[in-house]
Amino acid sequence: MEAITSIQDVRNQIIKACEIYKLYPAPKPANIHSSLRYQDIEQQSQSDKIYFRPTPEEVDDADTVQFEWLPLLSIQERQLLWKRYSGMGWKRLAGEAKVCERTVRNYINKALEKLYRKLR
Repeated sequence: MEAITSIQDVRNQIIKACEIYKLYPAPKPANIHSSLRYQDIEQQSQSDKIYFRPTPEEVDDADTVQFEWLPLLSIQERQLLWKRYSGMGWKRLAGEAKVCERTVRNYINKALEKLYRKLR
């Protein structure tokens, strides 16, 4: 993992961790088939997708972020950071938090600052 020298480095590591976890294929229930032909075809096309495997170092870095860094924050801060850097838009994030977009941005910036201070 790269050395953390700024808040931007913390943000970039969280984004990388989110991207690594997105590469994992979604779990599927075993032996479930549809009686409708088009759904079987759709499931088959989903199973034909190629997933790029992350390197062991990338997985270790993502696990470090997930299991060592994020527990240093409150539950709300963790959820906001993970949802935002997993791709959730500001408007939807604000709606879920029941605050305005500016407030969500402030929460996320403060959470990044808090995390940076604890990691130094």
